[in-house]
Amino acid sequence: MKGCDLQDAMDRMSVPTRVDEALMRRVCGNYATGVAIVSTMSATDQPVALTVNSFSSVSLDPPLILWSLRSTSPSRRHFEEGKAFAISILGEGQNELAMRFARAVPDKFDGVTRRPGLLGAPLIEGSIAHLECLRYHHLEAGDHIIFIWHVVEARQAPDRAPLTYYEGRFHRIAPLPGA
Repeated sequence: MKGCDLQDAMDRMSVPTRVDEALMRRVCGNYATGVAIVSTMSATDQPVALTVNSFSSVSLDPPLILWSLRSTSPSRRHFEEGKAFAISILGEGQNELAMRFARAVPDKFDGVTRRPGLLGAPLIEGSIAHLECLRYHHLEAGDHIIFIWHVVEARQAPDRAPLTYYEGRFHRIAPLPGA
């Protein structure tokens, strides 16, 4: 079967080539996600971290995860050049922590309890789960870069509810009646 590129396929189907960015954001906002902080150490041995909700499991064998970052982010080079990485999955009630690491503040870690993971990347204390990772692959996709990491260590805190993000706001998960 002969392959084709996206533009060729869209031309043949008379499909518009551009979806309005605001509409795309609203539509994708209908998909509830978890919230995590990804971290690494800079070349000058300073912790670097940011909040993401673009996190997903890719494979169980080998254990791979992915997350994405806007290509123009000032943190990009640290994650491209880093050797070891960590993901701290946030729990209910950690929305202020999520907002702190989502902003451009001088020292995001000021007053935040953390510890180095087995590979040296910072782990946020109080998170409901941690993944420690090594680089596997990264690729450009539109206005973002997708990072794929190989998980080498995973831990979780028992009986903690996750922090969720839906329609541009943080939420709690509540069990359905009768479930």
